[in-house]
Formats: sequence, C-alpha cells, structure tokens
Amino acid sequence: ILVRVAAEKNIRSVAGRRSRFHSLRASKVSPKSMRATPPEDDSDLTSLGRTSGGSAADPAMPIPENVAGALVYVTFIPAILFLLIEPYKRSFFVRFHCFQLLFLCVAVAAMGIGFWIVADVMLLIPFIRILVFPLGMLLALAAITLWGLLVVKAYQGIVFKLPIIGDRAERRTEAWAQTR
Repeated sequence: ILVRVAAEKNIRSVAGRRSRFHSLRASKVSPKSMRATPPEDDSDLTSLGRTSGGSAADPAMPIPENVAGALVYVTFIPAILFLLIEPYKRSFFVRFHCFQLLFLCVAVAAMGIGFWIVADVMLLIPFIRILVFPLGMLLALAAITLWGLLVVKAYQGIVFKLPIIGDRAERRTEAWAQTR
C-alpha cells in the first residue's frame, strides 16, 4: 500500500512539473503511457517549424517519422542526412533524435578517450591492471544497451530525453527550427 501511495504521489509530482519541452512539443504526451498523441491545434506548431507527426499516409514523408527516428541511431551519417533532407528537417521528432544522437556520439567519444587515458594509467599498477578489461567491457555493454533503448523508443514514437544530452538536443532543435 505504501508503495502504491508513493508511486501515485510521484506521478502527480512529475505531472505537475511539466517542462517547457512537453508544452511546446509537436505532440502532447500523456504521463501514463508516454506515447505521442496528436495536438488539438496545429497553429502554434507550424510557427515553430514542427509538424503534428508524419505517418505512412503522409505523402510528404516517404518514410514514417518513427522509422526515420530509429534509423537516425544507426550511425551519425543518417542523422546528418535527415537534418538536410527536406521533409525530415521540418519534423521536430526526427530533428530531436538527430541532435540527441550527435551529442551522444560526442559524449561517448569523450568518455572513450577518457577511459583510454585512465586505462593506460591503470595498466601501470600491477594489481589494478586486471580491472581494465572488465571495466572496458562494462562500458561497452552500457553503450550498446543505451543505443538499443534509444532505437526502440524512437521506433515506438516516443521522445526519450537523455538527462543532459536530451536537454541540449531540445534547445538545439528549437534553435534550428527558428533559423530555418
């Protein structure tokens, strides 16, 4: 019973703290399912360069938004291409995932370089050098798991924000919409 009361209290507090991101998004998100639903009024979305969501029936988008969002996470090359291709660069959903992946690639590369430097120092210490390989494998497993989660969430049509990178991607996506 205590767990249920705490969970309901947490849901209410999270629902009360809706960020500017959720209020300006191309689609409104219900806190229960976190699935995108079309907005009632598209007038504010067109001024921001956001669309209400592409579907397979949308003739302007040969690939649905959710598939394009998932394809963004293959490498950074599709992310850059989707930012340049006309029907997708207008979609808030696809742009957000493009920027989130680009920022994630930079963060993973920086952490990889940092781990490489730390691993070189750890190899100099006799008993700690045993930890280098398992730590490297653990970091690689974490990166692959995060990548898989982002692909699945994008394919489901969910805007899944990573803690720091997602906020930066959101700001960059909004700035990109205002400049284009």
